Amino acid sequence: STRKESSAASDVYKRQGLGSVALQIPIGLVSDRVRDRRHLLLLFALVGLAGSLALPFLSLNWWAMAAVLFVWGGVVAGLYTVGLAHLGSRLSGADLASANAAFIFCYSIGMLVGPQWIGGAMDIFGSSGFAWSIASMFAAYFVFMAFRLAKTAEELDFAAFTSSVRRKCRRWVHRSAGSPIPKRIDRNGQGNHDQDQAAQHR
Repeated sequence: STRKESSAASDVYKRQGLGSVALQIPIGLVSDRVRDRRHLLLLFALVGLAGSLALPFLSLNWWAMAAVLFVWGGVVAGLYTVGLAHLGSRLSGADLASANAAFIFCYSIGMLVGPQWIGGAMDIFGSSGFAWSIASMFAAYFVFMAFRLAKTAEELDFAAFTSSVRRKCRRWVHRSAGSPIPKRIDRNGQGNHDQDQAAQHR
């Protein structure tokens, strides 16, 4: 019995490890072609959540379990690599070094807290607690990443709205003063009428 359990655990580790190695190049190619890597991280979190929830139902089907663990292993490893690539695309210099240190620090904390969380879940829920505990961590990551993307979208929409309001206010001020509306307005809110008039005289 003990030999069978250890052999099964070894098979699980091999399938997951094979996926983490084989899928890194395809994941890297996709990561280089997306505009915002956070969308890719959000997709990985969703795939990891679905795979974790499916594990208890696939224990009797060897091929289905092998396929899920292969993809799941690649996705889990992709969270780390794509996360580092995202930092490299957004930051540089001292900021990148600080962010990289914080990233590795958080990763190390996860390596310490994760096994305790999984072990506690298995003590309470039995063998199915392994999948539920991992699914809960993927769910937390998915919610966090979705919140960050939604916040960024709101900030972009607010910036576009305020820019539109400023343009309309400037046009209203020029119309009220009876002056022509400038074709282009610089950062200080001043038009280029003098240059346009000089060009017309030429």
